Amino acid sequence: MPDIKETSFIFRDEEGKRWPRLRLFLLLGSLFFFVGSVLFVRYLIITPQLHLPEAVKELRAHLRCGLQQTPSSSTLPAPLWLRFSKTKGLSPTLPADSSATSKDIEENSSEVHLGFYSAWDPGSFDSLKTHASQLTHLSPEWLTLVDGEGTLQAKIEQQVLDFAKDNKIILLPLLRNLVNDTWQPEAVEGLINGPQERKERFISQLTDNLRKAEAGGVLIDWNQIDPAYRQELTSLLGNLADSLHQQEMQLWLSVPMGLELNAFDLEALSAKVDRFVAMLHDENSEIDAPGPLASQPWFDGWLQTMLAYGHPAQWIIAIGSYGYDWSPGSKEARTLSFSDVLTRAGKAGLNDCRSGMPLYNPHFSYMDGNTEHTVWFLDGVTFFNQVSCARRLHAGGIAISRLGIEDPSIWQVLPFARPSSVLPASLDILRPIIPEDTVAQLGDGNFLMIEDDHKNGYREVDVDPSGKLTSVYKVFPSYTTINHQGRGNPDDVVITFDDGPDPKWTPAILDILRKRGIKAAFFMVGERMENNPALVARIIREGHEIGVHTYTHPNLAEVSDDRARLELNATQRLIETITHRSTFLFRPPYNADSQPHMHEELIPIKIAQELGYLTVSSDIDPEDWSRPGVDTLLQRVKDQRLQGNIILLHDAGGNRSQTVAALPLIIDYLQTRGDRFVSLSHLLGTTTASLMPPLPENHPPLQQLIGNSGFQFLHFIGEVGWAFMIVATFLVTLRTIIVAVLAQLHRSRSKNGGLSNTDKPSFQPPVSVVIAAFNEEKVIGRTLRNILLSDYNGAMEIIVIDDGSTDRT
Repeated sequence: MPDIKETSFIFRDEEGKRWPRLRLFLLLGSLFFFVGSVLFVRYLIITPQLHLPEAVKELRAHLRCGLQQTPSSSTLPAPLWLRFSKTKGLSPTLPADSSATSKDIEENSSEVHLGFYSAWDPGSFDSLKTHASQLTHLSPEWLTLVDGEGTLQAKIEQQVLDFAKDNKIILLPLLRNLVNDTWQPEAVEGLINGPQERKERFISQLTDNLRKAEAGGVLIDWNQIDPAYRQELTSLLGNLADSLHQQEMQLWLSVPMGLELNAFDLEALSAKVDRFVAMLHDENSEIDAPGPLASQPWFDGWLQTMLAYGHPAQWIIAIGSYGYDWSPGSKEARTLSFSDVLTRAGKAGLNDCRSGMPLYNPHFSYMDGNTEHTVWFLDGVTFFNQVSCARRLHAGGIAISRLGIEDPSIWQVLPFARPSSVLPASLDILRPIIPEDTVAQLGDGNFLMIEDDHKNGYREVDVDPSGKLTSVYKVFPSYTTINHQGRGNPDDVVITFDDGPDPKWTPAILDILRKRGIKAAFFMVGERMENNPALVARIIREGHEIGVHTYTHPNLAEVSDDRARLELNATQRLIETITHRSTFLFRPPYNADSQPHMHEELIPIKIAQELGYLTVSSDIDPEDWSRPGVDTLLQRVKDQRLQGNIILLHDAGGNRSQTVAALPLIIDYLQTRGDRFVSLSHLLGTTTASLMPPLPENHPPLQQLIGNSGFQFLHFIGEVGWAFMIVATFLVTLRTIIVAVLAQLHRSRSKNGGLSNTDKPSFQPPVSVVIAAFNEEKVIGRTLRNILLSDYNGAMEIIVIDDGSTDRT
């Protein structure tokens, strides 16, 4: 055998230098990788410097600009209520009634407290949960009469149904003829003038829906009906009342004030209808000129007129607690919550807002830029005055119109609003104005910024000689305020896509947009951008706008602040790496509501704003992620079109075939109705370059190198990792299959004439066994040898080694 030292090896290192060099190389490589990793992590953690262009700086300043006060005037309302009073010449000043005392009201447990509930306003459910113990009835907007064929559309919310049941609140779903914010008198007129079969089908369908909702009845709210069909309407309502009474349910009827009252024969209906609900607000509605919403003379006059029909206890008095904001050029006033009203007054720098004789409705005016706004509103003080009057005439109850926008103090003064002398406790309740967790909305549009500044307010409340409460707002409170901007023209529309890019669906969407000549906005997820950089480049190349939608699509309200910032920073850095641009646009996953009001909805906006972003919400959400069908997607866009300008769709995150199929239909519909497709920057009155500025020429090249290298390495690791997992999974699966097949073959051979356990082979390979037996262990070693020889019939060499001698057998 040749000497090992004389053997020649191909990779032999005679001088021993290879290993030290390899160690040095590994050390330097590890050091380089460590430093690069540290720099890349720092690159992701350090917030990108979003140098706001002047146009965007002006936008931000405009969102926070102060509003200016301007004078306003008001006039007394015309006494239209006199036309409908049974006794002409009634005085609007209600007579004192000594028979109704505070104790009487306290002991009157039958007084109805009805709340009007709007499903589209999340604040409505918040108010319901907070004040459920003070409500006896709830009227949610669930039922709509959509056409003259008696077609009934029902949208019942399970959470409200369950909540009402748990809190023993009687449900009275509201049945209206309001379709897409437009009253449809033809729907009612077609029903009441139609054949008997149509009426019976409608009544049957209505009662079925009420039974499913476990409702106590229905509240009819039909408007703009031709008075010529008064008799036919009375007949239908009588038949409906009979049917409901057979089911142990009630019929309530909403009665509008003004000329529309001519459509209702209250004398005849009082024998059939269980309760009338007098809508004693909207003296001046959204489409009227600015004026009081329910001045005290107007309220008192209509109150006396209505309670003269039927029995006073049959009447529920609906009292408002909200505001209207009128501005020149607008088709209708904007409805404001109590917090929205006071936010405008505070921003305007008002120091005096009064409510007193003769109207007892507070109001003010302000300037927004060059536009004058006039605001009238109802609050806890007006509520107190009106409830006291209703109770003085023994009305059957009070309705809150509506939950979610009211002055919170109304719930505290409700037990104290008495027809006798004003209790000092009620004044103490009304004076402080505490913001609590209320969120106010200021401005119009889907570009959101937040001001989180809480400060208590104060109003002076007194009693005048007539016994009415008066108020003077001394200090306006500060709420958490969402500033809105970028409303655009009513005919402007922006299509936006979330969650992409996707290699299958995004190109199909881009092809449709390019063919139609439409620019859209894409809010992209960093992970998907990293996997599809060419698609990101194409989106930019074809003139679309892009925004940040986080890196891994988490709910930012459920992760730490550091994680949330890293999500935004990493996505911004990736956009810079791929497009050589930055972006100020951000849309939070799971929370694209245009009216955020809950804590978890505000967190992403706050974090993004601190990093220099503008949050972009949406108005029109057909929920394409739920894949409801192409026709349903189109119909949802049609139904929501009047709500705003920005449409939310998705180009990734699942099967988006329905979105791709519906997109051309949506575009055709919007173009047919005369809409114009614009960009997000157009809504803001700026340019795309302002919202997506190119990186400056002096952008540090080292940073760019680190970013490019880091993301490419992450992309490489990701691809290799996936490839390794696929190959490893395949090999493990293949091995498992082979082992299973061989095991089955072996089992089959054993069953079909294979060797039995007792059979011994005729030949066995030789075996060598070495037994060490030193000194006294010789006997043990030789005994083992004999046992082995007797048990093994093959060739065996047994070597027993003892203290120097060897016995070989």
